[in-house]
Amino acid sequence: MGQLKIVDGPTKQELKDALFEGDYLHRQPVQFTVYDSPQGSRRKCFIDSVERQIGGNEEWQFAGEVEISKHGGSLCKVKGVFSTATRQGLLIFDLE
Repeated sequence: MGQLKIVDGPTKQELKDALFEGDYLHRQPVQFTVYDSPQGSRRKCFIDSVERQIGGNEEWQFAGEVEISKHGGSLCKVKGVFSTATRQGLLIFDLE
């Protein structure tokens, strides 16, 4: 199981839009900037579910798919935790 630190991500509104707008074939992605190099990189993530973390106002657990390459293409199942207050969190890849 791999993971990447999220150093910048969507607003609460962008997260809501990604979950509720469109259908499975026309999903609206969100962008996460992850720390995978000194410069970081942006990754498209398609959100399938969001759940509020217990005791948190702005902390969320989510699941979905993320583009593996910066140039699009293959998707990988991903889970994560994310704060819309700090816009930081963690992507956890399901490599099975």
